[in-house]
Amino acid sequence: MSPALAVNDQRSRSPLERIDNTGCMFGVAGTCYQRRTAAWKSMLLLEHARGGWMNVYYGNLELIDDAKAEWFAKVQKTYFPLQSFGRTSPFGGLPGRQEPGGFCSLDSKGALYTVVNPSQAVRVIRLPLLHHLQPPLAFGRLQFRDAGYQPRLSSDELTLGPEQLAVVGYGEYAKPKYDLGVQGDVVIPRSIRPVSAQCSPDGTNAMLATLNAPDTGDLRIVLRQFAAGKSRRSAAGAPPNGRTLGNLLKIEASQNHRSQPVICQYDKAIWIGLSWAVGEVRHHDLDAGLPITIRCSSVERQSVELRLEFYAVNYDRRTPQARLLAVCDGGLVNDKNLSYRLLLPARLALAHLALASAASLALPAALNFLLDCRAGLVFAAIRFLTPARIFARPWALNLRFLWARVAG
Repeated sequence: MSPALAVNDQRSRSPLERIDNTGCMFGVAGTCYQRRTAAWKSMLLLEHARGGWMNVYYGNLELIDDAKAEWFAKVQKTYFPLQSFGRTSPFGGLPGRQEPGGFCSLDSKGALYTVVNPSQAVRVIRLPLLHHLQPPLAFGRLQFRDAGYQPRLSSDELTLGPEQLAVVGYGEYAKPKYDLGVQGDVVIPRSIRPVSAQCSPDGTNAMLATLNAPDTGDLRIVLRQFAAGKSRRSAAGAPPNGRTLGNLLKIEASQNHRSQPVICQYDKAIWIGLSWAVGEVRHHDLDAGLPITIRCSSVERQSVELRLEFYAVNYDRRTPQARLLAVCDGGLVNDKNLSYRLLLPARLALAHLALASAASLALPAALNFLLDCRAGLVFAAIRFLTPARIFARPWALNLRFLWARVAG
């Protein structure tokens, strides 16, 4: 259950502790969109922050290794006493209206605020007092955040980046032992600003926009779909036979009569569908200041309204981006064929391993490695030297392969 649904249920006089929100889903099935453990920390925090007495975790437990299990247990140890006390309340607005808000759980020792900024802007959120016996929020501590933008906390005012989630503790829960770290695979831009564009219809259920490429930063495109004034979801089934959202809500970009890659994360077969799509064109793929054309379309048979927004976003390039990317033409593209520029450090890494092995062995063994194992090195380059594998595969396995060739 989303935060909006939980708030709506609570406002309809259903106590939060009686709501089973089933908000944590990590796994390989279509029900959880084959997301595995992507953004799993945020999901787990929201599962507990909503205050329900029934906590359901859906997915594949084998994806939770020892380190993740320790973090999982730390969240439970923090939130279970607060849940049992039964003093969890929502605050703020609704995410669907881009209004920041969240949930506060408190007891006699302090309070934990889980806050989300669903808008495409940096927002300042004032954290409210939710009980007449609650002390003023004078000294708090940021205990969790998404990567990228660094939130700022001043007494009861929290500044969050666009679409960022954070947890703030007060009283007992402001101590460092409640620190929950960072959600590393959700990267929030350090700055964002709207970009004006000229939009016009381009056939049935399609819009064409022309704007100047940003001088700095990537171009973010936000597409929202409406019918009769309400959000309209598009869906075409679940995996393995369902069509992905990139084939239903399309975002295309071109500049100088050349198609430009649009990076997106929504191109999945989502059984419940989506009413929105977001894509980004990287700055290095654009000629800054020159016009760029964006075409957004929907395959819905009924007439729909497409609303477009554009933003220039700047990321902290020291923060690694998500490993798996997609191009919004319906074809899934991974790091192997998207970023060949990463092959250079991969080749250097293999060369480093080879030289280190040669230096640590006798000269005959080194000559044997260099002369007789050329075929093995070619296989290693094909097998291991894709960006996704060289950075995701444990080095021990790569070294084990090379050591076997040397020893032989």
